[in-house]
Amino acid sequence: MPDERPLTGVRVLELVTGPMAAISRTYVELGADVIRLEPSRGADDRSSGLCVKGISLEFATTNLGKRSALTDRLDTLVSDADIMIAPRGAVDPARRRGQI
Repeated sequence: MPDERPLTGVRVLELVTGPMAAISRTYVELGADVIRLEPSRGADDRSSGLCVKGISLEFATTNLGKRSALTDRLDTLVSDADIMIAPRGAVDPARRRGQI
């Protein structure tokens, strides 16, 4: 049976960490493909707070259902994204289509 959630087929690029990353969790639940962009060393919030087997419990719950990619793929990911969640000024306005 096809996925009939309202955001199925929408690609979201996430450039925020910590509590702000919880915003895009709602997009995941509504069917969007959320890609979290991280530096090659991994995001700092992966290991902050209470951890189990080296992964923060807050990180695990906030990012459930998301995919992750490294920052060296930024240009390709930005051009393919329908929505981008980023801090103001993080991406040149000429390269974005739907920043929140």
